[in-house]
Amino acid sequence: MPGKKKKQEKGGIPMIAMNTFQNNAEKSTSRLKDVHAEKIGAISQDLNDMDKMKFGFDNSLIYKGKILFTARTSTFAMVTSGYGSEP
Repeated sequence: MPGKKKKQEKGGIPMIAMNTFQNNAEKSTSRLKDVHAEKIGAISQDLNDMDKMKFGFDNSLIYKGKILFTARTSTFAMVTSGYGSEP
């Protein structure tokens, strides 16, 4: 009896309840995908900005003229856009 086996597999849960469970699962999966896409976008933006040296001393309560750090050795490269440069 193939029809009876199908009914036993579902455990007697009404079809409307099965559809509700499936809809809720699809909605939560969709929300998770959106959240993860936002997080990945933010992390990739942070990775792109990693090559730039950033200092947030603007709101510092330290008086002006205070030496916060000393750079002993550094490598500097200047990229020109071509505007105003000689050929």
